[in-house]
Amino acid sequence: MDSDLRPPRADESLGDLAKQASEQASTLIRDEVALAKLELKDDIREAVAGISLFSAAGVTALLSVLMLSVAAGFGIGTAIGEGWTWLGFVIVGVVYLIIAGIAAVLGRKHAEEIPPPAPRTTRQAKQTVAATKEIGR
Repeated sequence: MDSDLRPPRADESLGDLAKQASEQASTLIRDEVALAKLELKDDIREAVAGISLFSAAGVTALLSVLMLSVAAGFGIGTAIGEGWTWLGFVIVGVVYLIIAGIAAVLGRKHAEEIPPPAPRTTRQAKQTVAATKEIGR
């Protein structure tokens, strides 16, 4: 931020003071926008890295679950008896529906706990607004 903050001189006109205040406000806004960009860029970079790793894990897990589901369906059907393979797959499907319901409830609770983005920028902007209102009095 520029270091042109100085007390007004007695011989400065109101127009000069207004121009100086306008320039300082513009500088302040530019600096806050730059801070927000930096803060969001870091947040996005971390999110993309996490999403990439979760995606790779998800694809691998999905393939594994598909293979294990087929094996479980055939295994349960064979254990029940000849001609009951379909029931083995129904049982596996019901188990997956229960797991999906639990995951949905937990995911919703987690999503409600996510904090708002860019907390430092938000806090700084609120302080700037308060200071500006104080100066205007």
